[in-house]
Parts: sequence; C-alpha cells; structure tokens
Amino acid sequence: MLRHGIFTSEAETPLTPITKSGTLPVFIGTAPVWTTTHTDNVNKPILCNSYGEFIEWFGDNKSYSLCKAANAMFNIVNVAPAVFINIQADNETTILPSDYIGGITNGNKTGIAVIDDIFPTYQLIPTLLCVPGQSDSTVINALVSKARNINGHFTAEVVADCKDQTNGYLDISNWKSSNSLTDTRLLLYYPHVKIGEDIYPLSVLACSVMSYIDSTHNGFPVQSPSNLPIQINAICKADGTNIILDKSQCDYLNAVGVSTALNWRTWRVWGNNTANYGVGSDVKDTITSFRRTLDYLQNNFVLTFWDRIDRPITKRLIDAIVNSYNQYLNSLQSSNNILGARIEFRQEDNPSIDLLTGKVVFRIYYLPAPAASEIEAVFEIDPNYFSNLF
Repeated sequence: MLRHGIFTSEAETPLTPITKSGTLPVFIGTAPVWTTTHTDNVNKPILCNSYGEFIEWFGDNKSYSLCKAANAMFNIVNVAPAVFINIQADNETTILPSDYIGGITNGNKTGIAVIDDIFPTYQLIPTLLCVPGQSDSTVINALVSKARNINGHFTAEVVADCKDQTNGYLDISNWKSSNSLTDTRLLLYYPHVKIGEDIYPLSVLACSVMSYIDSTHNGFPVQSPSNLPIQINAICKADGTNIILDKSQCDYLNAVGVSTALNWRTWRVWGNNTANYGVGSDVKDTITSFRRTLDYLQNNFVLTFWDRIDRPITKRLIDAIVNSYNQYLNSLQSSNNILGARIEFRQEDNPSIDLLTGKVVFRIYYLPAPAASEIEAVFEIDPNYFSNLF
C-alpha cells in the first residue's frame, strides 16, 4: 500500500524510564436547530466561540445534549472554542445509536464520520471527542476507533459517560469490561452532576476543565484535570436521583479506570487514569496526562513538518528537522511542560532500502511530568525538643 505523508508510531516505555494548546473539544449530539434560521444544520461541524454564537446555530434548550455541552464550555467554565455536530433534524425524530455512529453514504458523512470534516474546514485538530450522556458501548467504541485515526494522521481522546448500574458504582467495572471499554484513548466519567436543578453529564464538565487548564499552559496538556474544581452542587444518576460517593468509593472508581467527582471542601474532578488502567501496563496508555501529552506531540510533529514532505532527502533536510524540533522540545522543557525530550535520526532506523523509497524515520524520546497523585509526610516525635523547657 502506498504511504504518502508523515506518520508516527509509539515505542513501548522501557522499565527504566529515559532521564519532555490547542485543545479542541468536539461534541456530537442533539440540539433544537428547527428553532433557528439554520434548520439544515444537521451532520455539519460548526465551530463556536461563545454561547451566543452557539444559540444562533443550534438553538437554546438545555434538555438537549449539545446545549448542555455549550453551556458548560462557554458559561460555566468560560473557555472556547469547541466544535458541535448536531445529528437531530427535528423534534419528532427518535435518535438511535446508529445516528451517532453514522457513516458515509454517496460521499455524505453523518455522525462520527463528520469529525473528518473538521480539519479540512477549520484547519484545527480535534483533540477531545465527546457524545454527552451517551453511554451505549457501540457508540463509545466507534468514537474510540475514530480517535485513533482522524484524517489518516491525527489522534485524539474520547471523553465518555458510564451507564448507570443497578448496584451503582460497584457494577461500573463489570459494565466497562464486558463492553470492552478499556482503550488507552478512552477517558470514562461517572456519574452525572447537578448545576442548580439542571442535570449534566460529567463528561462535558471534564472536557471544559481540560480545555481550560490546557489554555493556562499555552495549550499543552501537561496537567491532569484531576483535583480541579467544578461548579456543581450534587452528583446524581442520569434521571436526577442524587447519590453520594465518599473518598474510598471515588478511589475505587479510579482503580478501575473511571474518573468521578469528589466533594472535598469543594466539588472537584477526581481521577488521573484512562480506561486502560488496570488492564495495560505501559504508563503512556494508562495515565491521562501521559496519553494526552503523547497525542499532542504526535499531532504537533505532523503539522510542524508537513511542508517537508516530498523534499529531497539530504543532510540539510535531516539537520533542519532535528535542530528545529530539538529547539521546540527544549522550549517545552524550559516552560515546565515536560521534564525533557530530544529527537534523533539514527542509522539503525533508516536502512538504505527505506531511504531509497523515500521513507525517513526519526525517534523522539520524551518524559512528561507525572501528576503528584500521592504526597506523603512522615511525622516523628523528637525528644530533643525537651531542651526548650530549660
């Protein structure tokens, strides 16, 4: 098969670690577009930077999933931009999982397939993919499949909601494993939350918080969303029934690869792990900030050096890529976005047969800054302080 362009791959993390935003959430769901002048706004990617702009294209009714997502982004967390894809044509239509999954018919994309129209339309890379409140495993897994391959060159993370279970949080692990929801690019959240009396999927708050915290690091996903405050007043089932999760129950969910909301002096996101945690063993696959950092770097490499495609393979080309990217990686280290990184062009990665066919391979070594998920202080009595009595 002919390969033409820049491609990336991943190396397994060694047992001894080597001594390293443009965040764009994409929400797929429903909105009352028939109440606007854009009644044909179905299966189209619309970039919005404010709630007013969203209302113009989609309408305003928080019983619809896209309206909840837009309100979370633009009004609650106050961050932009985001792309919204409406899959509902009118208020008489019953939306099925197949409407979310979509496909391509006669060249026309629907549902998840529309994600591939975002970069050609806006020249922006989708980085967080979300179907707010949709916990059907076929939809989530279809979105994960798209996250692995956007436009043939980009990758993203899926932010999804867990399905309410009969026995509550204790059954989440079984639901997750029985539906094969263990992918490294899947970030699962449970349960729903309340803002006032309005019910929101936790996924939309998580996307909003990640987008916001990335913006404080020049768009780089160095910081986990865990332990960041969220403006909610309760957690609940999708039907609005309030529930309580104490710290140990929240930690149980984290241990099975699910993030949640913890009420600890204030409500906050709680959890650093991808859905692959407890299944995979490589930290690049199990830790949210590591996974997002790797995808960010891969997407960045593709964009940065796309103009070098089809240029003559010369020493000047190789040096230009190595020197410029090392300079960029050094800037990430100096800004505390990574602990260190470098790019190398190695002879063992570039046999003559590959070079003759126009393929060059660079190897990038990096180390993200791990989240301080456990801080311990050891307290010890020191009798020597009796001397202060005299």
